[in-house]
Amino acid sequence: MNNWKSMRHATVLVALLAVAAAQAATNLLSAKDTEFVTHAAQGGLAEVALGGLAADRVRNDMVKDFGQRMVKDHGDANAKLLELAKGKGFEPPKTLSAEHQASLEHLKSLDAAAFDQAYVDAMVKDHRKDVAEFEKQAKGADDPDLRRFAEQTLPTLQSHLDAILDLQESL
Repeated sequence: MNNWKSMRHATVLVALLAVAAAQAATNLLSAKDTEFVTHAAQGGLAEVALGGLAADRVRNDMVKDFGQRMVKDHGDANAKLLELAKGKGFEPPKTLSAEHQASLEHLKSLDAAAFDQAYVDAMVKDHRKDVAEFEKQAKGADDPDLRRFAEQTLPTLQSHLDAILDLQESL
């Protein structure tokens, strides 16, 4: 009986390893490009979630408009990135990272008066990081399609950074 259980467990383990190997073999992106796609997808999801929260909670109309812009622009970019990654055999995450989830929960906990400034400060920090990551990828991605995606997305991210810096200054 024990021998039968051991054989069954070994069979299941072999099957799981085969599936994992097949999935890894179908990913045509380098490790560096896969890491970028993962971070960009999670960052984009966070921008959409935080933008939606901002559109509902802020007191300042300019900040509200910015939040709505994040939902649209990052939603569009996420869709393009997802399609590109899937075409390369990689499935990006569809959930927020623990760090982004913590940021979302923190912003949810703030009252309306504190929310505007905290959201704007978070967007400045995120977009500085995004612009730097996309600049690096636009110059050094191993995959030419991913490089083109980064190049095409970068001007939008830079305009987001410029807009949120202006908002931060005006608050």
